[in-house]
Amino acid sequence: MAQDVLRKPLSLQAHPALHDCRMGQTSIPVLEDTSLPARAREDVRPDAWLNPKRFGLMLGLFILALFPGVIFGTQTFFFRDYGIFGYPLASYHRECFWRGELPLWNPLSNCGLPYLAQWNTLTLYPLSLIYLLLPLPWSLSFFCLAHLFLAGLGMYFLALSWTKSVRGVLRSPVWTGSHLAAAVAGFAFAFNGLTLNCLMWPNNIAGLALMPWVIWRVERGWEEGPRELMLAALVGGLQMLSGAPEIILFTWLMVVLLWVGKMVAHEIPRSSLIWRMAIMVAFVAALAAAQLLPFLDLLTHSERDRNFGTGTWTMPQWGWLNLVLPLFKCYQSPSGPFFQPRQGWTSSYYPGIAILALAVFAGRFVRQRGVVLLWALTLAGLWIALGENGYVYTFIYKALPALGFIRFPIKFVVLVIFALPLLAAFAVARMESVPRRETGSAQAGTPSAERWTIGLVAILSALILGCLAYAYWHPFAKATWSTLCGNAVMRLVCLAVPFLILFRLQVARDSHVRTGLQIALVSCLGLDAWTHAPNQNPTVTPGVYGLRVVAREMNFNTESPATRAFMSRTTHDLLYGAMIPDPVKDFTGRRFGLFGNCNLLDHVPTPDGFYSLYLPEQRELWTRMFFATNFPGPLGDFLGISRISTNVFDWQTRPSARPLATIGARPVFADHADTIRALMNTKFNPEQVVYLPREAASSISLTNRSSAEVLASSFSSSAVNVRTSAAEPALLVVAQSYYHRWKAYVNGKPVKIWRANHAFQAVEVPAGESEVKFVYEDAPFRCGAIISLGSLVACLIALFRDRNDDATDSK
Repeated sequence: MAQDVLRKPLSLQAHPALHDCRMGQTSIPVLEDTSLPARAREDVRPDAWLNPKRFGLMLGLFILALFPGVIFGTQTFFFRDYGIFGYPLASYHRECFWRGELPLWNPLSNCGLPYLAQWNTLTLYPLSLIYLLLPLPWSLSFFCLAHLFLAGLGMYFLALSWTKSVRGVLRSPVWTGSHLAAAVAGFAFAFNGLTLNCLMWPNNIAGLALMPWVIWRVERGWEEGPRELMLAALVGGLQMLSGAPEIILFTWLMVVLLWVGKMVAHEIPRSSLIWRMAIMVAFVAALAAAQLLPFLDLLTHSERDRNFGTGTWTMPQWGWLNLVLPLFKCYQSPSGPFFQPRQGWTSSYYPGIAILALAVFAGRFVRQRGVVLLWALTLAGLWIALGENGYVYTFIYKALPALGFIRFPIKFVVLVIFALPLLAAFAVARMESVPRRETGSAQAGTPSAERWTIGLVAILSALILGCLAYAYWHPFAKATWSTLCGNAVMRLVCLAVPFLILFRLQVARDSHVRTGLQIALVSCLGLDAWTHAPNQNPTVTPGVYGLRVVAREMNFNTESPATRAFMSRTTHDLLYGAMIPDPVKDFTGRRFGLFGNCNLLDHVPTPDGFYSLYLPEQRELWTRMFFATNFPGPLGDFLGISRISTNVFDWQTRPSARPLATIGARPVFADHADTIRALMNTKFNPEQVVYLPREAASSISLTNRSSAEVLASSFSSSAVNVRTSAAEPALLVVAQSYYHRWKAYVNGKPVKIWRANHAFQAVEVPAGESEVKFVYEDAPFRCGAIISLGSLVACLIALFRDRNDDATDSK
């Protein structure tokens, strides 16, 4: 039954309005759609000017105009998380790739922690090959801009999409069916404050770029045969591998809402919808299993951040006004970008003033179920983004605590940025399709659309001027009046000009005039995004990412993993809370302070790092060390901390640091609290004692120190090899984070790894010389990889068979 449901082309259902419509030289049956006037239906013709190729060219040229230095390699992104998070991860991933290693484990951060399982490291994302194969730092910037292009193109196809079968039968548009409307949606989604801000997160821009592609292909999969269903699964699996959990959640929330809408409307037989949705979700999960299973395993063993669900970084109470005047009550950072107070996740979520106005127009004049859904998502996103200021956020997290991983309520503006371009596309299709002389009688008993639109523009203009007047009488954060005033004037221009162009399009008949007006309209939207906030994505010369620069200055031996560097709280607070205008000096200071993940660029191991998930025991010890009034020297010695920062450029040497692999200490069995107290005590001697959990007492017979030594040791991204010599049985202790996926072998025989000194690893070795090998064996990854590869093969077979079936039918 399921196979029959999958094979049946739903768009071939009989319809009394079926007729022939000449499209070029081919007669294609088309189902009449009376919900849109004639010009909107004609806009699907191949000779429509803003076809995908021309739109893609405009999109690419605009990206080139925005970021010429980045594209040609003379400049690169660096601001905030790009430089201290995204780029170091990409650099570490690339180094492992060229060494022939899969980075399952990262020994350089947090005394070691899972790397691939973090999900947002893009380890298994196929398009990561862009920066793995091409030279850094150019390739990562290009990776981000390429996804900016994909974001605009995907939204274009989604907004344009029609329901059509594998046999070329067209029905009514799923969204607008208008090339101009699709182009407006594509530019609005690619060029807005939030999408441009996401360029600093490679994983977020990848997930956001694929969001419209997933929804577009999923809708096609519901309508058509197995080929479209498998294509939808492939795109959905690709987004899953991008590692942007909130964006993925919002994507599938949209998919579920559309699916429920189709179920209620009976547009497609319910049995078909249920089977196809279930199969698609199963394939998406299976394709991403190699990433999802290790992630879920780490999630169950990771630290629960104290800020989860507490509502940090919320939209301020006046935040809705930033939709019309993006710099209202914002302060300018020394590097240029503006920020709202107490909200640092995004420097802007400005959607475009004309896009907002068009969305309001669609809510008033377009009577389609999709418009209602999109406005519901917009209002919900805006309200929840207020966090505790809007009360809804608190209720949601009390009712659904599992959503606590969305720590920042401001992230819900993703729903707004996705919905508004589609709403604007509905409005453009409506205005383009109704001749201007007809708007006055569009609906009996209501004001004309033209007069209503002029009133809307006047209201939004008054709102902008009101915000400007308030800012004049109540200055905020020493904002420059000329900057704010110029920003307001530009918003007024970008509000009026698109509507003037749309009014002109309603009466224009000459094809060249219409083409020029369409180009002008789309360009005006891009110009609005370009000018809405100064310097939102500052750049620097690529030389700031030179490898091993800090290590050479510190005389740090990067070939030996036996020592670590510790960034003090004083240095951290200075780098976290300060920013200087010179971008090169600013980033150089962060690199020399080993801030965030900058240590990966220099191959300097640290007990800290900037990640989404941490191992709780190691993080607890680091937290106590970080906030301690006096640095716990003995614990630092055990961790191999040979350098500690006194300020950004000054690193104090600690000659008492011990190697990461030691042997011979006396075991002391203690519970959690006693172990923590002992480790933080200045009398702790890591050479003499090692603390083990009480449950190890029944398995370990050692009671005293042993005469033993470590002859050699080596560390890699997924293995530790140690050669020991002992006169009697002894405990080998490795100051590497304990994680249950590590396995130990002594002379080829498996042995149990005990949790040592609360967060690290220890094994018992026999007398004599021994070869000890610690191996990271990620069973969830192996199982997931088998599932993913099998699912990929099944998808490709289904695609190939369906193509052969189509070729056979056409004969």
